[in-house]
Amino acid sequence: KLCELLARKTFRPQPASYMLIGMFSLIDTLLHRGIEEIVQELPLKDEVGQALLGHQNDYYQMLELVKLIESNNWDTCSELGNQLDKEEAYECYLEALEWCHNLMDAK
Repeated sequence: KLCELLARKTFRPQPASYMLIGMFSLIDTLLHRGIEEIVQELPLKDEVGQALLGHQNDYYQMLELVKLIESNNWDTCSELGNQLDKEEAYECYLEALEWCHNLMDAK
């Protein structure tokens, strides 16, 4: 969710596609399969699939930014996420956490 929220905040086109990069970023670990094999089977936009394979594009950059935020590496976040400040990124992080908690509570 954080990828999508950051994409919205920075006015990226199709922010829902950014949510996919976050959702599928660990799918190889969950399924105990190679990411290349999984990406071939999923109906993903080419850019999303390429980012999951490690090719540097905007989706990949967003995923890297999220990893930095989640690891509390705010100084490096400022370098990668130059389109928003720390406060905006932190607000998105809190909103993503709240979304996740609400999703878990709904079960």
